[in-house]
Amino acid sequence: MVTWTARPRRCFTSPTRRAFATIDEKPAAARALLSAEDALLRDDGSQPSFSLVSGPAAGTVTSHTARTLTALADHVGTEQQHRDALVRWDPEKFKRVHALTQADLGDSLAAQARADEAVAAWTQTLTLMEGMTSDRTRKAITSIRSTLAVYQRRKVPGAAELARRAREALA
Repeated sequence: MVTWTARPRRCFTSPTRRAFATIDEKPAAARALLSAEDALLRDDGSQPSFSLVSGPAAGTVTSHTARTLTALADHVGTEQQHRDALVRWDPEKFKRVHALTQADLGDSLAAQARADEAVAAWTQTLTLMEGMTSDRTRKAITSIRSTLAVYQRRKVPGAAELARRAREALA
């Protein structure tokens, strides 16, 4: 990761941060991440009401930071941001976001070749998603299935049971 001595004053939006990361503009993405962190640290009033639609600012910034780090292939940083986001999102008030963040955590663990932990995270994901029906939750469940197939062939503990639960959740 790039270390910066001076941080910009302007706060870049999350799509801007991810766009920089996607086109491999790592310094610009890092500056945008630092800008967002600075904006969170400033105590210059309450969160604008229009932004409350997406949830608390800290949770939103942490989640988008994780996605930016994913685009930069910083899987360790991504894992930490997802773990931070899980404690920032109220699991009762923001059930779907909490469940999707748990799924993303599993993805970051899988990207680090930590199969047992990924299976555990995804198992928790399916538990959190019980009774939910949305396109995003279906996509999250669908996305883990190819990795689960590999884990099943490797006999990773819990992978077969999780694959069965994923099939049932999508049925």
